[in-house]
Amino acid sequence: MTEWYYAEGQQRQGPLSVQEIRQRFQRGELNLDTLVWREGMAQWAALRQVVDELGLQTLADASTATASG
Repeated sequence: MTEWYYAEGQQRQGPLSVQEIRQRFQRGELNLDTLVWREGMAQWAALRQVVDELGLQTLADASTATASG
């Protein structure tokens, strides 16, 4: 199972499963600008760059529509 980490301020949080990342995103604890990382990534990336890998595309689309509308 892939373990993910996210940045909260200057602190690294995790490890979290993909499901836990999804849940935190749905609850609004993480957003598309949250920095995330997993083993194998060269550097930290904004959540928006890995939405497909995390299965968040539909949730991210809804989040963007809500924010703009």
